[in-house]
Amino acid sequence: MKQANEHSIARMPPNAAKQRSFSSPAPAYIKLEKYEEVLNTITELSEFIQNLKYVFDIAEEADAVRSDAIRVLRASLNKMERSVHEVDTGLVKPTGWKAEPQIDSTQMALQRLQAQLSRLRKDVEYFGSDKQDA
Repeated sequence: MKQANEHSIARMPPNAAKQRSFSSPAPAYIKLEKYEEVLNTITELSEFIQNLKYVFDIAEEADAVRSDAIRVLRASLNKMERSVHEVDTGLVKPTGWKAEPQIDSTQMALQRLQAQLSRLRKDVEYFGSDKQDA
C-alpha cells in the first residue's frame, strides 16, 4: 500500500501537490536558517528582559539608598537645629542685643531659587487656566 501512495503522488500534476501543501494548517518543516534566526531572536529578547529586570532592581536599590540618605540628613539637620537652639537659649545676651542677619552666598542662592519657583508656579497656573478655558 505504501508503494501505491508514492506512485499516486508521483503521478499528480505539479499544481495538485502545491494545493495539497497549502491546504495544511501549518508547514511540516521550516528552513533551518529561519529556525536559527528565530532561536537567536528569542535568546536576544530573553537577555534583554533579564537586563531590564536588573536595571529596575538597581534603580529600586538606588531609590532606597537615596531615601535612607535623605532620612539620615533630615534627622541630622533636626538634631543640629535643636543643638543650636539649646546653645542659643543658654547664652546670656546683653539687654537689647539683636543679631544682625548675615546674608551669605547660600542664602542668596536659596532666595534666587525661591524666586524661580514662584515664577514657575505662576507659569503653571497661567498654562493650567488656559487649558481649562479651552
